[in-house]
Amino acid sequence: MPWQARLEMHDEAFMETHARAMFEWETVEQKLLYIFSALVRSASPAVSTAIFHVVVNLHTRLNMIDAAAKTFLTDPDLAADWVALRERVIATSRHRDRLALFTAASDPGAKTSPRRRATDFDMVTTSTEDVDLRQVKEWRGEFQVLAAELDRYMDRVEAARSR
Repeated sequence: MPWQARLEMHDEAFMETHARAMFEWETVEQKLLYIFSALVRSASPAVSTAIFHVVVNLHTRLNMIDAAAKTFLTDPDLAADWVALRERVIATSRHRDRLALFTAASDPGAKTSPRRRATDFDMVTTSTEDVDLRQVKEWRGEFQVLAAELDRYMDRVEAARSR
């Protein structure tokens, strides 16, 4: 197979993996909504959803969950676990930011795999490190694990709230 065909196949795999990783991050954000909703227990799920989605900034959403947790959680273990999960969300969100704020940069004449590189206007990550297919797959896995942990935490919150 000519190198151009191999590069095109790799480009497609990279873009598909990138899209799947971003989808997994959306699952993380969905789990944060579920935790928020479990904590505030609105009369209507639509109300807590509407309140949560008025805010688009992740850190502000986390602060909203913090406020709800401080108000509603009486179990110190659940409260401590939220603090640890919150820090994991913040740390993992840096990978999401890199994926969202980087642009595809591959030289059509190069015989290398595509990479992603920070753009000149990237003020958040200020990184010029390349991101390859392996790294995107790894981050996707991190997003999946985090979403599962958030889901288990939400179940614990709901169980504590029903007592």
